[in-house]
Parts: sequence; structure tokens; C-alpha cells
Amino acid sequence: MDLVNGRELAVAARTNPQIPFGERRRQPHPLRHDPPKGLRELQEKIVGCLNDIIAECCKTSGVGREHLYEATVVGNTTMSHIFLGVDPEFVAQAPYVAGFRRSVNVLGRDVGLHIHPHGLVHALPNIAGFVGSDTVGVILAAGMHTADERALAIDIGTNGELVVGNKDRLVSCSTAAGPAFEGARIRFGMRAADGAIDKLIINHDVQFNVIGNLPPRGLLRHRPD
Repeated sequence: MDLVNGRELAVAARTNPQIPFGERRRQPHPLRHDPPKGLRELQEKIVGCLNDIIAECCKTSGVGREHLYEATVVGNTTMSHIFLGVDPEFVAQAPYVAGFRRSVNVLGRDVGLHIHPHGLVHALPNIAGFVGSDTVGVILAAGMHTADERALAIDIGTNGELVVGNKDRLVSCSTAAGPAFEGARIRFGMRAADGAIDKLIINHDVQFNVIGNLPPRGLLRHRPD
């Protein structure tokens, strides 16, 4: 984003590189086996991914990374901890208390982010153990915190967060949604990606819709051993 006029200059995205290490909403296995080493490894993975995104955006926009003066980071509570190098141990244990909930401002170089050496990184506040700063981003983007009318926002991802309210009061909660939308812990099926069947109609014939209009690959036939 151009900080002078608010114009969008480039957009890029990546799949979370931490997925091979385990579930994102709980503690990935490197944190269980060797917490200090695992935390460094997971932080390096996510920061490296963000640096790849930064490099692509800089190439697309023609803006050098030395001209990136501010970055804002949001994520679920565990991801926010890992990004800042804070052990999220107690997020995964009842009563699921976060190590921090307030916003955190650090220099990009202190977390390894490839922006201006004195550029600031703003990590938005977490709301609760399973309602993270990504939900804060939804609230801000939708303007719910300044609205007179009550509104409902639903953010479906690894967790499904719901926020209802207006400028007077906002209430939030969350539930696990990863198994349905990310293919976690299911034997047959896949995540909601290209090739996944997202609609099936059985009448006189069988009709279905496939994400991405590709040949279906989202239903697997069970073969007995």
C-alpha cells in the first residue's frame, strides 16, 4: 500500500509453510519436542514466507524494500506468538491463556522482516486464546467498531470466528472449522482447493460442481486392504 495516498500497489499470497509441522490452531510438533529450537524453526519458516511475499510485491510494484516503512501483521493467536518468537505453550492448554493480548510494535530487522532497517512492524492485538488478531483485522476492515447498526461477521478458516455488535459493544467466539475446510483429520476428501467437489445434486441424474472448473479429485473411493 502507498502510505501517502492509500493506493494498493501489489498483492501476493502463499500457503502457510508451517503446515507440514502439524495443526496450526494447536501447537505444531517442533514446539512439543524441543520448544526453543522448534520455536526458532517455526518463526524462520513464517518470516521466510513473508519475505517471499514482500519480494514478489516489490517486484510487481517496482518499489524497493528499502522503501517499505511499515508492516501490519495479523493471525490467529498461536501464529501471532510464533511470529514474534513468543512460546505459545499455554494457548494450547486450558484455560487457553495467551502470552500477550495487546498490540506489539517492533522493528522489522528484529524479527527478520526484509523492510527498511528502521521500518516498524505492527502486530495487532489478540482477543482471546482462539480469537486472534486476524479477527481484529476483520472488525477494522468492516468498520464494525464505528457502526451504529449491529452487524455479524463470520471468518471461516482453521477456526471459525464470529463477531456481533456495533460501536457500543462487540462480542466474539470461535469454533474449530479446519476439519471441514482444510481437510484436517479426515480420511476421505480434501481441503477446499481447485478440484474439490463443493456441491452435489442427486435427482434423475448426478450433478456436481468442482472448484476451479477442473476434473474432480475431491472424492476418494475406499479400497479394502
